[in-house]
Amino acid sequence: MRSHAACETNKSGIDDIVRSNGIDIINIDHGAYSPIIYKNYIKNLPSGTRVIIPINMRSFSEEWFDRPSYKFYKERISLAILSFDILDIFSTLKEYISNAFIDYESTAITRGNKYLGNTKDIESLTKIDKDIYCDSNSSFMADSLYKDKLSLKFKYHYAYNLPKNHKMFSYLDEIINYAGKKNIKILFYITPINFEHLNNLLEKEFLETVENNISTITNYLQSKNVAFIDLSKKIKGSDFIDRQHACEHLDFYARKFVADTISKHRFVKP
Repeated sequence: MRSHAACETNKSGIDDIVRSNGIDIINIDHGAYSPIIYKNYIKNLPSGTRVIIPINMRSFSEEWFDRPSYKFYKERISLAILSFDILDIFSTLKEYISNAFIDYESTAITRGNKYLGNTKDIESLTKIDKDIYCDSNSSFMADSLYKDKLSLKFKYHYAYNLPKNHKMFSYLDEIINYAGKKNIKILFYITPINFEHLNNLLEKEFLETVENNISTITNYLQSKNVAFIDLSKKIKGSDFIDRQHACEHLDFYARKFVADTISKHRFVKP
């Protein structure tokens, strides 16, 4: 919610803009947070709380979901202790122990029937040190070096096949079920994806995979009868920062659009 480019004059985060719209909001924010840890936070909230939760499409990929540092085991156990959730303490410890012997960097990445490489090699091959946004390089997509690296990175981050039994859905289930029991109201929003770059960088089969993944998540949310906003296609490519990383970070104008869209939703202003 608070990512911004080093060269931006207005560094206001989405939460800052929501507050400027007259809405009282407390932000729980950390890089790489996802429903994996949001399920623990929600169990420490009082009944009647209203919560806005982002769903990042990249968080379902191996790059994010399987990365050990994005599991936040210590934080999850601490939050489980605060909520006296003994079962979750033990299940998180069990998950930590079972994953401790997995070599994340050797994870084989395939997209469709194509082997892209292992995690370590892909992240090495796709590294771009230049800040494309702040350097105002509008022609970088014509550079084959950038284009090849970003094509591989976008496939790695977004073109996975999302099964309906993905573990992330179990975390979302926990959030939704607990909120229902405690009268906690939730608004989910699917964070924006740079579809302009996807259309330039990915073959048709991979674009269809990304579209299918979004449909899988929206169908899931609809089946749970929860409020959500799909912002996956609402931001133009020029309003994404950190373009060298193939991520969801937005400039001020796009952050304001997201914040204003959330602020106007009937969940926030009935």
